[in-house]
Amino acid sequence: MRIIHLLVCLVALGLADARKCNGHKHLCNRKYSNVTFVGSHNANFIGDRITHNQNVPVTRQLDIGVRFLTIQTHWKDGEIRMCHSKCWLLDVGKLEDFLLEVSRWMKKHPSDVVTLLLTNPTSIRGRDFAAAFRKVGMDKIAFTPNKKLTVNSWPTLGQLIDNNNRLVVFMVINMLTLADYPEKPRREKWIMDWFSYSWETPYGELDSNFPHCKRDRPQRDIDESKYMYLINHVWNIAMGARFEGETVKIPTRLAANITNSMDSISRQVKLCKAKWGKIPNVILLDFIDDGDAIKAQDHFNS
Repeated sequence: MRIIHLLVCLVALGLADARKCNGHKHLCNRKYSNVTFVGSHNANFIGDRITHNQNVPVTRQLDIGVRFLTIQTHWKDGEIRMCHSKCWLLDVGKLEDFLLEVSRWMKKHPSDVVTLLLTNPTSIRGRDFAAAFRKVGMDKIAFTPNKKLTVNSWPTLGQLIDNNNRLVVFMVINMLTLADYPEKPRREKWIMDWFSYSWETPYGELDSNFPHCKRDRPQRDIDESKYMYLINHVWNIAMGARFEGETVKIPTRLAANITNSMDSISRQVKLCKAKWGKIPNVILLDFIDDGDAIKAQDHFNS
């Protein structure tokens, strides 16, 4: 019996030693709020038009190591669509289709935590989002905090995986929709208000040196040290046109390998760490397959 017990213990130790979370053993005991993710900006706007932000499908992005996906959502014809600014400008389909693609990938990768950051500029109701997630079964694996979490009270990646809460969902919630996302109904508590947990640097940067690391959103007074934060590491060029009163900016696709290089990313991260005392939680990139995105992610998590 003692020999059997010893063998069981050795097997358990071997499994524990072999375990990986998001591809790495050392991340299993790392709090979610202390992990750095490279984020795919507008993950599902894929193609070669100026309204596209990525080169490869979402499944391919996940395959190479991306675990943080952002998407824009809009209400159109009675359903949630994924549109770039306006649906007449670019409409790539239903939210459910995107969720199904991510869900299929996650079922094949049970040791990975994936984060979705949704925007909601057309004030879609919480119950409509909940219905879309339920339809593909993703509500069952969504992390649901039992209270407002402090930056140091997040679970580890290992705990999220063990509890099968491997999907973390944030939303940029407009003021018009705040009343729709209280603590009730409970089935929607897993849709967390992004700016209650994180702040961001400005987007639309025109300087390839990314010389600043100031907080842009939220614009209310906050104690930045008590939040996670995201840096927008996307180099844009200004077009001559204007849209809804603002200068049109597009990402510099041909320079993506430079923008997404280890050197460029590291310089902005170093600047931000010097200013805020910690490495960013999310490094948001366009054309994430081009350059050193995953190399940078691994480096800053080492």
